[in-house]
Amino acid sequence: MREEILIIHENEVLLVSGPASVRRFEGEVYCLGRKITDYPVIVRKGRVLPFETPKYASVKILLSDEAYYEFQNENIGCKIWENDVKKYVEKFGNEINKILILGSTDSGKTTLTSYLSNLAVEKRLKVGIIDGDVGQSDLTPPAFIGSKVITEGIFDLRDLIADNIYPIGIINVANFEKYIIKGIIDSLKYVKDVDLIIINTDGYVDNGGIEYKLNLAKEVNPDLIFITSGEKLSKAFLEKFGNKVEILKPPSGINKSKIIRIARREMQYSRYLVTAEKSTVNINEVKVGFLGMKFSPFGTGEYSMRLIDSFEELIIFDSSMNKLGITSKAMEKMFVGIEKEGKIKGFGIIDYIYQDKLRMRTTLKPPFETLWFTSIKVTDSGERKIKVTLI
Repeated sequence: MREEILIIHENEVLLVSGPASVRRFEGEVYCLGRKITDYPVIVRKGRVLPFETPKYASVKILLSDEAYYEFQNENIGCKIWENDVKKYVEKFGNEINKILILGSTDSGKTTLTSYLSNLAVEKRLKVGIIDGDVGQSDLTPPAFIGSKVITEGIFDLRDLIADNIYPIGIINVANFEKYIIKGIIDSLKYVKDVDLIIINTDGYVDNGGIEYKLNLAKEVNPDLIFITSGEKLSKAFLEKFGNKVEILKPPSGINKSKIIRIARREMQYSRYLVTAEKSTVNINEVKVGFLGMKFSPFGTGEYSMRLIDSFEELIIFDSSMNKLGITSKAMEKMFVGIEKEGKIKGFGIIDYIYQDKLRMRTTLKPPFETLWFTSIKVTDSGERKIKVTLI
């Protein structure tokens, strides 16, 4: 670890990549629109936070061996949005009660979500956040949609614990768009008693992604739509939603590599499994779920699951989407959500299945109501995806 004191000038942005901590040393310093105090701001591994000042300031920074910092003065930080956003802030909680954030991967959507939340909280508004980015979830592990009501400022959504978790089960959105939309719509009911709702979304805007986002906006019916990148996306939304749309400049230099995105997902899985212990579950005594739908085990009922004895790793749906088949091999090391008392309250990994018994590592103790399957394996060598097939 090394410690430094850094000076920030008015037109500069200090970018800090974690693991690191930053505290104010002198002057006014802001991070994501929130004024920082003498208490340290924690920058997690794989995260980059911007620190800015209206005049002149200094910070004390503690850096791990992996961390680094740099100064930039163009197209970065929340200042690039300040003029475009401030004209709407006075309408938050009155004319504007629901905001939808769209853009491609690494275009600043999560940063903008935090920034808008902090501006609203500064006005003493209660804010409901829906994290609909199932591939890079912050409020939940990947493959789930989280919702959270906040009344205080934030620096990192990963510091929060979701009030409600909706199960999706996949991290690649293509072909499963309608289930994401259903999950976001369902999540709205958990943030209804707030002044402002902010909905963050995934970065799928290519091919069928634009049509998917148009359908999402139609269902959500936002008062304001911020778009952080995508010329075709912007054009399509301006044609459809007109003056509800504000096109923002995307921040430069924040693209994450595929390796970093995978590493951030793996950190999220680990975060929710810290207290996991070994358990045994009789699969006949629980329901299973996938894509927000519940299935009865072993072929009983309208929505039913069948376990397939195979060395292939497959999750299979029939054309009606009410029959689920899953191979025993696919279940080994699968990451799952665990529902008790009608809510997802924990997570686990299925080690293996023997006869009708599931051997698991989980943060909760049985009995369970529903195991929410995902198309993700978490192994000693990292994340692996299970193929999902429609027949």
